[in-house]
Amino acid sequence: MDFHHHLQISVPNAGIKIQHTRLTDMEYADDVFLLAYCPSHLQALITALADYCHELHMQVSIAKTKVMIIGDDTRTIFTCTNQPLEQVESFKYSGMPFHQSGHVAHLITPKLNKAAASWAIVQQKHAQLQCSDTVCLKFRLFQSILAPAFHYGCPVWGMHSPTDSAANNVRKQLEQKYMLYLKRLCGVPSTTSHAVILAELNMCSLKHFWWQQTIDFWNALASAPASCLHKLVLIDNLQDAFLHGVFMVPQFFLVSLSLPSQCWLPFTYSSPKYSYHRCQHSHSWT
Repeated sequence: MDFHHHLQISVPNAGIKIQHTRLTDMEYADDVFLLAYCPSHLQALITALADYCHELHMQVSIAKTKVMIIGDDTRTIFTCTNQPLEQVESFKYSGMPFHQSGHVAHLITPKLNKAAASWAIVQQKHAQLQCSDTVCLKFRLFQSILAPAFHYGCPVWGMHSPTDSAANNVRKQLEQKYMLYLKRLCGVPSTTSHAVILAELNMCSLKHFWWQQTIDFWNALASAPASCLHKLVLIDNLQDAFLHGVFMVPQFFLVSLSLPSQCWLPFTYSSPKYSYHRCQHSHSWT
């Protein structure tokens, strides 16, 4: 019996409900996520995990196993093989930090730290090449090494809560730092217009890129099979948002995901300076 079915049978009432699917666990390589609505169910899942590993002569790494309670800072004792597990406020999974608040504000510090380290690598790599100080070469290094620090995971967090002031402040800080690196790369003053730099490099703004990636991701989910877990999670989130009057996306979005008639997903995105369409994109400067 595989691990997933072991949990489903051992703890039949545990897990979280996504649409009509009961989700108890997610796995990637040798990492395992256990999910539950209440402490007793989570403890039962942890115990079932330990029992499954014991049968296969494996051990759970207590030091690497953490517990995080989303939306609640209550301290609860969880154990695995009678050893206490650490409860944390944030946890990094597959390179993405998650916070118990469920907010994106916690991303700012690790993103900026990663960007600073990546900028140092860009400088180092350029020096190792022993080439003349050309913008084109540095820009290629920038796109390969530094830009991913600002892009990674953006379909998930990039345009999360677009009307929330705190989330927008995080995005604004990231955009300002991103533009500062581009100006350093070009060797121009920090007071230089953002639009001039982006036009000279034939680039779109960071916010525009985030929207583009998010829209592509959501359009991919729109055409995914009905059983796709990512699609089910997105539908569940949107339905929950509309139920509680929290509109996560602007109303000009145009594609439905088999949701109620008033609930729509992005198909195109336009701003005063940029426009993006599903099959092509263009830039216009004002």
